[in-house]
Amino acid sequence: MKNHEKMDMKNVENEDKTIIYNILHTLSRNQEIIFSYKIFPKYIFLTLSKLQNLNYDMLDKMYMVSERIENITINFRKKNVVVLIKKKSDTQVKIRKRDLCDKRMAEASASNFVYKNNIRNEDKRVFTAIVKHFFAWTWKSVACHIDLEKEGDHYKVHVTSLMTIDYKKLRVLDQMGPWIHNMHIDLESCVLAFEVSRTETINDVQQPNKKSKYN
Repeated sequence: MKNHEKMDMKNVENEDKTIIYNILHTLSRNQEIIFSYKIFPKYIFLTLSKLQNLNYDMLDKMYMVSERIENITINFRKKNVVVLIKKKSDTQVKIRKRDLCDKRMAEASASNFVYKNNIRNEDKRVFTAIVKHFFAWTWKSVACHIDLEKEGDHYKVHVTSLMTIDYKKLRVLDQMGPWIHNMHIDLESCVLAFEVSRTETINDVQQPNKKSKYN
């Protein structure tokens, strides 16, 4: 039996327990996991440890388990994954003040990246958007490092020095278009990796499809 099958979670409501079980079963098909949880009045924090590798599809399946899953955060420093589950009684809508990054600095950083990596004209727009996203996500935090390797018709991207990254941010990358794919998270090496297909290769094969969005 898996460790989550042995724990009865007596202090967890049945509906919340079902969500936790479904998340654990989704992951335990591929690897053994250790989990713990903390219950607060409005949220449950489910922490998953001993995970070595994740990909975007696995995170997507976890997120789709329930509409009460608020977000999934990968913590590279602690080498764990935290699932934020809203309690059923939490109906209050929260409005948070956004801490916007400096747009000029983001634009300058993206332009510098494109120039230093000799990105061809057809791909500049995609990489400018990617770099600006990571600049905004790490604003007022530790800057991340983006390494690029060209291989045939693809760019291999490795992002390091990230403290955390969450599912909703990865979904932003995924919804940029079909040219971004093969997203993987290596918790042991603290690396987020993905590939970017050159725009003419994508256009030759298929027209970009509009991706479905959900909250």
